Amino acid sequence: MVERMVLLMEKHTDLLKDILGIIPKFYQTKELATSYKKEADSFGSKIKKGMQELNLDHLEADGVEAIYSEREKESFNEPALIAYLKDLPADAKPDGLIKTVEVVDMDVLEAAVYNGKIEAAALQPFRTCVKIPTLRVKVKK
Repeated sequence: MVERMVLLMEKHTDLLKDILGIIPKFYQTKELATSYKKEADSFGSKIKKGMQELNLDHLEADGVEAIYSEREKESFNEPALIAYLKDLPADAKPDGLIKTVEVVDMDVLEAAVYNGKIEAAALQPFRTCVKIPTLRVKVKK
């Protein structure tokens, strides 16, 4: 690790110095953002609950305005809807009304490979590998 850092320092001194300077700032900023988000969410919940209880839709404090409103979001109970639609007469159901989606049961596939019914090598062309960059920052103890 030390040898690698020395090589990196020699080849990319400015970039490495920049990154090393940013890491603690990133950590501090991320911690503050998380803390502020939790506090803001808590304040928001209290304001909404209070305005709802008081039946208020508008409130102002120190030049800051809060407007409370409720909107309805509708959705279907899909299992019940599907059951209802299946019971309709055939002439009342347009083609494609209820879709059938084919999916691979990965547990069954794994068992088939394990039991030798399907060669694992034969599945290689269907595999994909995606690299996902991640960053974790924490205070070193």
